[in-house]
Amino acid sequence: KGCVLILWWLDCLQVSRTGSDSILGQVGWQLLEKVQTILELMMFLLISLGWKFLKPTLHLNEVRFAIGISVISFYLGVFEVVCTAQSTCSGYQLSRYILHSGVYLVVIVAMNFNLQ
Repeated sequence: KGCVLILWWLDCLQVSRTGSDSILGQVGWQLLEKVQTILELMMFLLISLGWKFLKPTLHLNEVRFAIGISVISFYLGVFEVVCTAQSTCSGYQLSRYILHSGVYLVVIVAMNFNLQ
């Protein structure tokens, strides 16, 4: 989170100095923010599945699920950052929010299952 804030601040400083926005500066902090959100989601998922707390390794299906969600969320995040039309940006953002909401539901169910 701190790296995202520093990159965003450096991008704002460049805009205030030069008056123009750098594509690399703007896309950089936004992509890093998407990666940070994915890592946070995976942390919640892996803890709810009991990895390192209840069992030393995850099942193959659990690993595939986590990797699949990460890849899909990353692609949707990249498309959301680089899109130009507002309607498509909203579509990517909505798809990503629905995906993350579904994973948070899996986290809740897995946590309840592992607590029993």
